[in-house]
Parts: sequence; structure tokens; C-alpha cells
Amino acid sequence: MELELLGRAQLERIPDATLLDNEARIGLAGYVVRWSHAVTACAFVFWFQRAYRNLPSLGERTRRGGAWPVLMWLVPFVNIVLSLRMTAESWDKSHRAAGAERKDGPPVAWPVAAWWGIWVSASVLSVIATMTQRNAVTLADHAQGDYWRVGSSCAFFIAAYLAANVVRTISRRQRDAAKRVDA
Repeated sequence: MELELLGRAQLERIPDATLLDNEARIGLAGYVVRWSHAVTACAFVFWFQRAYRNLPSLGERTRRGGAWPVLMWLVPFVNIVLSLRMTAESWDKSHRAAGAERKDGPPVAWPVAAWWGIWVSASVLSVIATMTQRNAVTLADHAQGDYWRVGSSCAFFIAAYLAANVVRTISRRQRDAAKRVDA
């Protein structure tokens, strides 16, 4: 709606009521998106903490303990590096605990690397979108910011899908490993 409205605004004067309605829709959509991101992020962090802390009970030693599975997500820049390392560690050790052998290959499994790479890319696109929209002067600048925002939203959607795959796989491997330990 906003891109269509920006296109119309270049050709004609838009009534104030239409602009206010659009602003209300955008504000509501932004509110819903921010809350859904927050709820999803909290659920992921809580899951990650449990999955990482399960590893010792499955017979696998972890490199980091204590509050690191939660704190690493909250510390800027640390979250970029440690999220990949600790998720890859959870992936590898959950697979090993379930009896799967690690084949020679890259140090990080491709599902983890794909999720992480797209998540970081989406975050960068989101910053670009915010800066573009914040510094917009012309309607074309606003439209450019909207395009960056759509791109970042699409990338976040793909990252969320890949994260769900990582969660499902690690959880399944840990359930399989727990059955082996109990047997």
C-alpha cells in the first residue's frame, strides 16, 4: 500500500485522511512485527539455552557454561560470533550424542551456516532500511527505504524458516540421544 501511495503522491496530491489512514496501518503493522520478533526471539533463546545445557546430560562436554547460552544473544557483536559457534557446537554434539558420525567437511554444518548467514544479512539490510528511511528527503528516498525494508523482511522470513529447521533437527537428535542414554 505504501509503495503504491508513494507512486501516486508523485503524480497527485493525496488527501490528508488517506495519508493518516496509511500512517495508522504502517504503525500497527510495525507494532505487530516488532512484538512477533520479540516473542519469537525470546522463545528461540529459551530453547537454545535448554538445548545447549542438555549436552552434558547426553555425555557431551560444552565449551561454555553458565549464562553464556543466554548472554551471548544480548551482547552486541559477541552475538554475531558466538551465535554461530555455539549453535554449530550444539548441532555437532547433538548429532554425535545421537550416534551420527561426523563426516569430513566444513567446520560448520550447512543448515547452521545458512541460517546464520541469512540472519546476519537480514540484520544488515534492516539497518540499511532504517538509515535510508530516517534520512529520506524525497518520495524516491522513502520508496528506496521501503524496498530495503521489504528485502530485509524477506531475508528475516527465510532465516526464521532455516532457524526452525535447525531447532527441529537439534531437538530431534537430542531426543534420539536421550533414548540412547536411557537404554
